Amino acid sequence: MKKLWILPLAAIMMVACGEKEGEKEEEKGGDLSICDCVKMQGEMMDKMKSLDHGDEEAMKALEAEYKEKGQACEKLSEGKSQEEMIALKKEAEACM
Repeated sequence: MKKLWILPLAAIMMVACGEKEGEKEEEKGGDLSICDCVKMQGEMMDKMKSLDHGDEEAMKALEAEYKEKGQACEKLSEGKSQEEMIALKKEAEACM
């Protein structure tokens, strides 16, 4: 069961390093902003907290529900320099 919690948490950590809202969205081909990713992270965590810890099927369903958006959020951080990642993390924190 612990392994099931690691995957979404890893995806969530990647979300914090996404792209600035509105910056080069069209070039990336995505329609999610960093604030969208932060919001999604919060929603997913709220749903995780409400799950029965032994219900693996519910956890898999939750992972499947957020898989596509999570992958899109991960792509927002691709190709960023360390300085850009730090700035984007600050931007994500401002969305909270």
